[in-house]
Amino acid sequence: MDVVEGGEGSGGVKEVCEILDSKLQDKVATGSFLVTAVDDRGNTKSIRDKYVQFIWVGPKVGIINKAKVVSQSGSFKEKFFSVTSCSVQVRDVGDLSEKSLERALRSCGGSHQPTSYDFANRTKRD
Repeated sequence: MDVVEGGEGSGGVKEVCEILDSKLQDKVATGSFLVTAVDDRGNTKSIRDKYVQFIWVGPKVGIINKAKVVSQSGSFKEKFFSVTSCSVQVRDVGDLSEKSLERALRSCGGSHQPTSYDFANRTKRD
């Protein structure tokens, strides 16, 4: 499989979904996007960056290329390992819903969980 750049931007998960849905239906892709973790406990507020790494297998990808993803997914993840909070396999843009992502982020996190996640990254640091 050839590696080519599919896109970049600052629109978070929403923009990733638009790129995957419009340009990469017949492609395998990997990438990451930022989610802001907000922990607001009243007297203290903590804001942390969480990078979600994904491997996309478009619905029009042939069976041979789908099979290759299994053997190559480790090398895809290595590219993002140092900054990634969570990795997800994506076969449909619905797999990147806020509910699905929050579940994945919480399962990858430790015992101290944020109170919410900002998927549009609009939370401002004080």
